[in-house]
Amino acid sequence: GAPANFTVETFSAGKGKVEVIVENPKGEKEPVEIKFNNDRNLTYSVTYNPRIQGMHRVTVTFSGHEIPKSPFPVTVAGVAGDASKVTAAGPGLEPEGVVIGRQTYFEIFTKGE
Repeated sequence: GAPANFTVETFSAGKGKVEVIVENPKGEKEPVEIKFNNDRNLTYSVTYNPRIQGMHRVTVTFSGHEIPKSPFPVTVAGVAGDASKVTAAGPGLEPEGVVIGRQTYFEIFTKGE
């Protein structure tokens, strides 16, 4: 799947350490990368790559305490479909022969799972 990214801003919080735990629906911890950006807002870039779909729980702490609204529920959707496995055919898609006011049709075919 695609990586999920978010930013933690600590500008007005003082000194402390940002920690993030991401738990998947099975309660397993997902690997998380946290990078301090050393910018004027004292932000941290956080990235994780969910391995399964469903409700994930993202817990963010600063100096050992959960930040407001943590843990955050995050719904991870399944993998997007593959458009290369879809075709369409029928009289409604022909370059000629479609007439105003006359109903036509076409069919969409999918392959795979």
